[in-house]
Formats: sequence, C-alpha cells, structure tokens
Amino acid sequence: RGYLSKQLIEKHKLAGDKPTQVFETGVKEIFEMPPGTVEAGRVVHTMGYPFENDCVGGTWIYSMADDLYSVGLVTPLDYEDPFINPHEQLQQFKEHRAISKILEGGKSVAYGAKVITAGGYFSVPRLHTGGALVIGEAGGLVDMSRLKGVHLAIKSGMLAAETVFESLVTGDFSAQALSAYDEAVYNSYVGRDMFKARHFHRAVSLGIPKAFFHLGIQQVTGGRDLLSYDGIKEDRYTMKSVVEYHGANADLPGPRKYDGVKHLDKLSNVYNAGAMHDEDQPCHLKILDTTVCYDTCVEKFKYPCNRFCPAQVYEMVREEDSGEYRLQVNFSNCVHCQTCDIKCPLDNIRWTPPEGGEGPNYSLL
Repeated sequence: RGYLSKQLIEKHKLAGDKPTQVFETGVKEIFEMPPGTVEAGRVVHTMGYPFENDCVGGTWIYSMADDLYSVGLVTPLDYEDPFINPHEQLQQFKEHRAISKILEGGKSVAYGAKVITAGGYFSVPRLHTGGALVIGEAGGLVDMSRLKGVHLAIKSGMLAAETVFESLVTGDFSAQALSAYDEAVYNSYVGRDMFKARHFHRAVSLGIPKAFFHLGIQQVTGGRDLLSYDGIKEDRYTMKSVVEYHGANADLPGPRKYDGVKHLDKLSNVYNAGAMHDEDQPCHLKILDTTVCYDTCVEKFKYPCNRFCPAQVYEMVREEDSGEYRLQVNFSNCVHCQTCDIKCPLDNIRWTPPEGGEGPNYSLL
C-alpha cells in the first residue's frame, strides 16, 4: 500500500481488469519474558479464535532471541461487522487459556500495525511501466497462505536490479524494455509461490466451515480450486450497517479493563510503537467531508474508524452542551498502518505521508 505505488498503479492503469486488491490489518506486540524461558525458533500459527465464523483471520506466536515473543493477529478487511476492532481482537487472543499460559510472566514492550496485501496471484498488477518497476508488497507479492512476503520482496528487488542494469547498458527504459521484469518474476520462485497460494484468500473469505473445505482441497491439489473471483468488492464496501449486522437495538461494545502489563490500551501501545509526529505540522490524515461522518456514518455504521484504527487516531466525541458529535483526529498517534484509507465505508479518509517522514520507530518489530 505504498503511497507512491498506489498512485503509479492507478495513473498507468497497471491493475487493468484484474480482481480488485484486498487487504488485511496486522497488529503485533513484542513480549519480554523472564530470562531463560524462551527457546528461539518456535513458530505457532492459528486460525479461528477470536474471530467469528464469517471473518476468518489468523494469528502467530514466534519465539525470538533475548527471551522475546512476537505475538500478532491479522484481520481480513473484507469483514462485514462494523464493530470489529483488531486491537481488541489481539487482546482477546491473548486471553485464550493456551496463549495466556505461553505469555505468563511476560510484559508487552513493543507494538505496531500495518495492512498486508492479501489479494494474491490474480490481483498482482502489471509490474512495469515506462521508467518504473513495482517490487515487493507494492505489487501484492505476498504469500498469504504462509503470512510471508519479505523473501518475495527481496527476490523481486534482485530481479528488478538485474532488469534496470540491462536498461542502463542499453539506455532504454521504455515499458517494452522493462517488460522482461514481469517475466522474470513469474518464472522465479516468486511466481511459483504466489501461484500455489492463488485461491487462499478467496477460500478464507467464505468463512468457517466452508474455508476449511476449500483449503483442504488446495492442500491436496497444490493450490487448485473451483473458486471464482467474480464480484470481489473493495474492502470498504463489504461492511454492513449496524442494523443489518447486529439489529436495530445494538449498542457499541463496552470498554475493557487493561492490566497495563499483558493487556495494554491503544494509547499505551502507541507509546510502545515509538510514534513521533510534530504536533505543529499539518494533519496527514485528510477527512474529505466531515458532514458525511455526522450525517451518515454516525447513524448507519456508528463511526467504525474509532474501532478499526489500532492506534486511537479517530475519536467521535459528543459535546456535553449541544449533544452534537465532533470527529477528533489525533494524528500524532498514527502508526501508519493505513487501515483507515482502505476500510472507511464512505471512502472519506485519505492517508498521506506526514511532514518530515515522521512516524513509528519500530526498534524490535
């Protein structure tokens, strides 16, 4: 979801008529454990809890050096429930009896969040145009079946470098000259890995138990399936109204209690992310029309940006004297996940790079 690549893909129509790209939001904490209690190299992936059957997300626990655990949760952004809160889901995951036992005696010391490109093989845009190549996750090169993309990004960067070198030699940076890059990507293990996982996200989007049936087929057949990508919507347009999903009398979920050690509130996690923005700079989160927030979103969706944002950037405040709503944007809390730019159901938020390149300082993530 690169700010520049997003514009490049749109301007040069690199996506063509391929299925729309979809995303997932990953939230992640680093746990510091008592000395000598963590054996580095253990990998745990789970699917299911704490998600409902119609939204199949995944989680992980990776044991690291220096007695650290990486604990994270990935929420598909094609969900329908306007009350979904990825930060809260991560807290629920840590409450599971098995997970709580693993993290016993530890404390959360670092935090971060980022959207992950999840559309897979069929949503990869054309990776070249005149004077430019698209590499890594900017081109959707992520194997979601294994939650892996760094190795694909590195390999695509290597192939891009080789293509650019040839263009430097010939002095030709036209689209035709750079088209060799696409062929190189698809002929490498990048293309093979992506092709094998080509139906994974589509299967997961069907919900449980259908997802398990199709994932089983894919395991047996090397990725083959009978699924169609027709009718895939942008993530923002899959959200249902509160009345449609929960009923007319639905209330917002109540606040949880945080212990300040294993379970941290959003602001405490923002502190652990090392997010730094000059308070005097222009807000880098652009609300296109606040009247849409008050006139439509409050009643229909009950301001989901307050929940899908994992950093408490957006707060819908009700004024005591007038009873009217006011959207407060705490841009200095932003951890640059870009969920708001993707999931706002009214397409009313634009994420832009903050002044001076400021943002989270991910030292352990």
